[in-house]
Amino acid sequence: MDTIDPTLKRSMMNNIRFQIFDYNYNSFDDSYWNFPAVNDSMNRLYVMMDGAGEVVYGKEILQLQPGRIYLIPGGMTIDLKTNKYIEKFWANFKLELFPGMDYCRSLPFGIGREYDSMLLKKIAECYDKNDPFQMLKLHCLLLEEILKLMQPYQKNYQEEMDVLLHYQSLFLWLENNCRADLTVEDLARVAGVSAATLQKGFRKGCGISPKEYLKKRIMEKGKNLLGFSDFNIGQIAEELGFSDAAYFSRYFKKDSGYSPLEYRKIFSPSRMNAMS
Repeated sequence: MDTIDPTLKRSMMNNIRFQIFDYNYNSFDDSYWNFPAVNDSMNRLYVMMDGAGEVVYGKEILQLQPGRIYLIPGGMTIDLKTNKYIEKFWANFKLELFPGMDYCRSLPFGIGREYDSMLLKKIAECYDKNDPFQMLKLHCLLLEEILKLMQPYQKNYQEEMDVLLHYQSLFLWLENNCRADLTVEDLARVAGVSAATLQKGFRKGCGISPKEYLKKRIMEKGKNLLGFSDFNIGQIAEELGFSDAAYFSRYFKKDSGYSPLEYRKIFSPSRMNAMS
């Protein structure tokens, strides 16, 4: 069996991203917790405390029961409902191996298991603290629970790993050649296959097209340059293969909701200190 190039493996390790977009404790009765046709890209983690509920996906029904923890992959249109009331700790998250490749997308709908009785106590100890160390502990705790849920489904990721192995020359090349002026044909030439073959194999294994993956890598590189370099917007645009700064600015704002200058001001503390 092929092995992953050490450089690519380091890249994968450095690009792993576990983002928690929101989390909370909630107790709702049936007058509130009934949401039909919910569809977003976030994965959901439910730690059931009391009451009962259902998550419905087509003809499949996931029964939410106290004492169990559940993971519902994102990107599905689901109904959320309870007949009486439901009490739970929840978190909406993404877990990416590479930008845009959500690792939960290969999971079946609604996986669950019983959780250790100490889990809720551990969450509570970190939940409302302003201490960064406690935030980090909660982050690690939730990731650990998610990985426990995912572990029995490791074989589901073989197709994605096959794509990474098959196209690892392309992934490695993009580490230093990630530019907006690249086409799918350019990527296919690097991979040594036709554009049609790359499109089909990449999307099947990774869940996104080569062009979508390239865009996400460009955005990640742009954010890093804005946050950790002294390049001006024109220099960043040139580095990323944009024809001019205005084109890069439109591209960046459409994806992130911020102009490059707004992003640099908001998300770069070192930059703000230098400007004060």
